[in-house]
Amino acid sequence: MKDSAEINSVEKRAVRVLVADGNASRRQTAQAWMGEAGYEVSVAGDGFDALSKVIEEVPDIVFANTSMTRLDGYQLCSLIKSNSDFKLLPVIMLVNDDIFAGSERASLSGCDSLLCKPANAQAFVSIVDQFVSVSMS
Repeated sequence: MKDSAEINSVEKRAVRVLVADGNASRRQTAQAWMGEAGYEVSVAGDGFDALSKVIEEVPDIVFANTSMTRLDGYQLCSLIKSNSDFKLLPVIMLVNDDIFAGSERASLSGCDSLLCKPANAQAFVSIVDQFVSVSMS
């Protein structure tokens, strides 16, 4: 089990990012962008797959689309945040153009931040840099 310092601080290794999105093209694009930035990236096509990967792979940050099948991003975030082992894991919600429409529900789910779709490579990298610090010791 990770404590709060371990959740947000990464020892000298690649930062592990999980991208959960029902759209294969957006998953592949985000995976390519973050892979180029040096991150270790896993992808999930729906919320249940993402939840499984959170438990198995213990990523350093999760990007979750609000609109996924079987388990949407809001539900995924709520489940992650309700688990004591993962409650400090940063979860970033990928929302449609109207960021205000999803902000209340995202806040209730416990998400750490919102990122509007379509997002670019710099936006993803900036969010990772903001929420995941790399330990130099």
